[in-house]
Amino acid sequence: MDGFFCKIGFLTESTIDYLNFVDGIVSYNSGIHLESLISGRPSFSIQLSHKVFDYYGFVEKGLVNHYKSIIDLKRELMNYSESKNFELCKYYYALYDTEKAGKSSEYISKKLKQMFD
Repeated sequence: MDGFFCKIGFLTESTIDYLNFVDGIVSYNSGIHLESLISGRPSFSIQLSHKVFDYYGFVEKGLVNHYKSIIDLKRELMNYSESKNFELCKYYYALYDTEKAGKSSEYISKKLKQMFD
């Protein structure tokens, strides 16, 4: 996973362009976990505070593995093999792995237009 830690900081490109550039994501409690998984990239959660960390339920639903220390995360990354069930994304994103995936705005606009025509 050469590109895993290649970029840190604020995004200057779209999230999708950024995710096409990396092999995976390490983040705390963020919606980028879901976007990463939808794009086929693994995502890992690292504890950065003492507050509740699973606001979106990604860890509870099994989408993201959570690590309480950087040492545990490093150990996982050193031995990582892709085994995540990306189908779990459908719980949050019904269009996952369908022909409409990535085109939800277009799809919704078309449906709304049909309703008002």
